[in-house]
Amino acid sequence: MIRLLVLVPTLLAVSAISVVAKVTPCPGGRYLLDVGDAGLIFGDQTPTTDALTVGTTTLSTPTCGSTHAKVKGTKKGTIVHAKWKTCSGLKKVAAVATIADSCATMRGTIKAKKVAARAFTARLSTGCGDGLLDKGLGEQCESDADCDPGATCDAPCTCKAATTTTTTTAVVSTTSTTLPSGCVPSTTASGVCGNCTVDPGETCDDGNTDDGDHCPHDCVIQSCTPVQGSSRTFSINFTPPTGVQLAGIQVLVDYPEGQISISGSGNDSSVLASITHVPFGRISSPNDLDYALIEGIAGASAITPGRLFTITFLDCEGATGPVPADFTCVVTDASDASAQSVDPATVGCTVTAP
Repeated sequence: MIRLLVLVPTLLAVSAISVVAKVTPCPGGRYLLDVGDAGLIFGDQTPTTDALTVGTTTLSTPTCGSTHAKVKGTKKGTIVHAKWKTCSGLKKVAAVATIADSCATMRGTIKAKKVAARAFTARLSTGCGDGLLDKGLGEQCESDADCDPGATCDAPCTCKAATTTTTTTAVVSTTSTTLPSGCVPSTTASGVCGNCTVDPGETCDDGNTDDGDHCPHDCVIQSCTPVQGSSRTFSINFTPPTGVQLAGIQVLVDYPEGQISISGSGNDSSVLASITHVPFGRISSPNDLDYALIEGIAGASAITPGRLFTITFLDCEGATGPVPADFTCVVTDASDASAQSVDPATVGCTVTAP
């Protein structure tokens, strides 16, 4: 009995020591490398690396793609360990980092075989308005200083050129429009889209008739009042050339902006949230132009042909819902698993209703 009485406190003490509360790791996110660390993280040996994206069990970079990572919460911060077998010709690439400061800062080192370790610091990008210019999320600016002289940084993180007012004496009229830097209004091509003047019937004019910038080819962006709570989803699909495996692809999806609108229209995190079913381990870089979406999908390995991603839209008040035929999808850039360019004209792109 005496021996049991002595043993019980000992067992209780051991049990108390063994029960240690687990520390919840940071939820992850996209961490932008500081100025000086961004760019060529291994000198001239690798392409540009400007961000590290941490998942629950993954770590990815634009250069190396995604790999399995050990992510563990500790009292000193969240510890991240990751290794890539290869990365742009380098072998045995390894990264070790600690996420601290309420999950806002990541500090660590990254090295490769026969390449010395390099220290880096990165900061959590939370979207437009966080003070960090994240071009990977489609941001053009975080302040006026990021734009061309005379332009301002407007919501959502888009550079807007100064408003130009033109007055003619022959007919008393005043035309105000937002013109891109270097766009000079034409004095001869009146009423023509692409003359740098917003003529009657136009909503914008950036001096060209191209899609993919902030004014479409016809200089008209249809208005839309989004119906909050509505939801309409379409799938974007691609078909690579025969015998070619794509690891990176960028598409321009022209949608009927008078009938639907991307949730949280603009280049911010809410647009990113509207893009779903992106292939696992790939980086998604959307940019909403209010009439079309530019979306880039990139990774280190081949993307399975078929559905590339889905977009969720809001309906416009008073408008009928569109059908897939109302969309236009064009591949604007593509590369294979060896980072070699692929002619985008050879890659097919379609829109379907899931």
